[in-house]
Amino acid sequence: MKKLIQLSILAVVLILTGSFFVAAQDNTSTNKPDKMDSKMLNDNDKDFANMAAMGGTAEIQWAELALQKSNNKSVKSYASTMIKNHTKAGNDLEKAAIKNNITLPTTISDEQTQILNQLQQVTGDEFDKLYIQKAGLEAHHKMEELFVGESSAGNNKNLVNFARDNMSTVQTHLQMAED
Repeated sequence: MKKLIQLSILAVVLILTGSFFVAAQDNTSTNKPDKMDSKMLNDNDKDFANMAAMGGTAEIQWAELALQKSNNKSVKSYASTMIKNHTKAGNDLEKAAIKNNITLPTTISDEQTQILNQLQQVTGDEFDKLYIQKAGLEAHHKMEELFVGESSAGNNKNLVNFARDNMSTVQTHLQMAED
């Protein structure tokens, strides 16, 4: 009988101890910060926002030049689409940036400026080919990588949502340039 009481006490102690550990585990898991939070912002998120802003601004500048210089109907149509879509995306990015106290750049990178300068130096078919190659294909391949990276590894909910929401547009622009 004494042994039965000891086993019963041991069983109760084990049950209570197990319940304590389960409760402690549950409590710590609810206190962990979400992997993705609208307030969390790391350097990769900031880099994404800055690069996306510069990329959109460059696309608009290149497209405005295409509307002036190209005689090709398809190139002009592509350029018009770039202006429309990148203006909307820029406005959406600005809203996400404001929510996170990010000041976006209003200029383009040195590499993007070089492309703009190259485009200004050529005319006719040479312009059209260079515009589609640099602004259509190369720039959108880079943006696709950038947006995929933010979509899959970003910390900031607003920027991740922006990247996910605009991913199909980037891919559509790339497909349009390939066509």
